[in-house]
Amino acid sequence: MPQTENDKNTLVKFFSDYFGNFGKFFIVNILFNVPLLIFGGLAFLLSYLTGTINIFIWFLLIPLMSPFCAGSFYVCRKVATDQPLNPVKDFFKGLKDNWKYFLINSIILYAILSGLWVTYGFYRDNLGNPMIIAALIFSVIFTLYFAFMEFLIPVMSVSVELKFIEILKNSVVLALGGFVNNLKTTLSLMLVGSVIFTLIQLTGNIIIGLVITGILLIVILPLFCIYIVTFNSYKTVEKFVIKPYAEEHAEETRQHENEEAVSELDEDELKKLADGNPDEFVFLNGRMLKRSAIQNMLKNKKN
Repeated sequence: MPQTENDKNTLVKFFSDYFGNFGKFFIVNILFNVPLLIFGGLAFLLSYLTGTINIFIWFLLIPLMSPFCAGSFYVCRKVATDQPLNPVKDFFKGLKDNWKYFLINSIILYAILSGLWVTYGFYRDNLGNPMIIAALIFSVIFTLYFAFMEFLIPVMSVSVELKFIEILKNSVVLALGGFVNNLKTTLSLMLVGSVIFTLIQLTGNIIIGLVITGILLIVILPLFCIYIVTFNSYKTVEKFVIKPYAEEHAEETRQHENEEAVSELDEDELKKLADGNPDEFVFLNGRMLKRSAIQNMLKNKKN
């Protein structure tokens, strides 16, 4: 079946790209984990001093880690699109270029998660009420939809030049438009979580379980999870955002490429190409270009 074969090829590419860049992912994972351990340690210290595990303090890791998520998603997007990768340089480039959008999104994410935490706590204490059951079902659907949006927002942020509000609007639409890829991401992340949980349970010892978790955190996680999100979500972004934009602006892009090619020529070369029938076509840098366009460019260059 064609779909099955396509799924096999996708899975092969996923693991081929991941293990082919495993050393680079490991470096980026370390760069990500250093601030995560620092901020996580501070959250643990605050929880210890207050004598309680305050989930809202732990949620603060989301905005604090958002710039480093920007660098990680940028790295994963380059791998997913088969671009050359310099792990350290590209991590900090992604951080520098995209931290604002990621910070804005993290504040929204913090607010939504905090609200959901309070809401689900209220539902838990009032499950005997049929209205509460109905509200709980709605909240679960909303949570899943919001998760689908969050799979797309960071990938769009590091892939396209759009205002954040446009990225947000696109994510609302593509949460359903890219349903299959979003579902793949959800199931994949659930599988990763299940494997880790099973490994810890099989040890039968909390200390060994923590050691295993720490090793996985340093060597694989969280870059592996970010790569899962990026690999699946980029296909949706490419299909519904990048390709339609490219097709819509194809003529504009060709014009820009032609202008760049012409700008590299000196005036004598331009005059030779411009000399002749304006309706004729000339061959320039692998492209056919109408002579009248070169004549106009030469005129503009003189001006």
